[in-house]
Amino acid sequence: MSDRSFFVHRAGSKCITEVTVSSTATVRDVLRLPEIAKGAVQGDDLLVFIDEQESPAHRDVMLETCGAHGGRIHLVRCKKVEVRVYFMDREACRAFPPGTRLKKVKEWAVREFGLAAGDAIEHLLQIHGSTDRPNSATPLSALLDECGCSIAFDFVPDVRVEG
Repeated sequence: MSDRSFFVHRAGSKCITEVTVSSTATVRDVLRLPEIAKGAVQGDDLLVFIDEQESPAHRDVMLETCGAHGGRIHLVRCKKVEVRVYFMDREACRAFPPGTRLKKVKEWAVREFGLAAGDAIEHLLQIHGSTDRPNSATPLSALLDECGCSIAFDFVPDVRVEG
């Protein structure tokens, strides 16, 4: 029996908690860990997603059997995150699982807006109404507030320095 490490993302928190559990641990076991149980997101309506899976994991399922071999666990209150992306005078909307990383959201936006590969490289997602440009590896769950199920981005050109 070996131990496995996971990074736990809670909606409403910018902090990522690293936990180490037995390979036979269940989702419920993770939720009972002191460092997770003290977090803001709790309750029966709490959903647990493993990595980028489409559906929430059942609490009595072993992490190993639901494809979790070390990775990310997302604690959220919604099955899907409504993502809205604005580009010039256009808007696109789609629902994604909470564990979806921004790289996949950007790939969808590139297709949706019909950007050429060269143009796509020069654009990135910026949280709507801010200057915050999260890393492409950031999961949507890390950008939600505690009870939120939607987020909006502006698809903007990356800043270029030419000299």
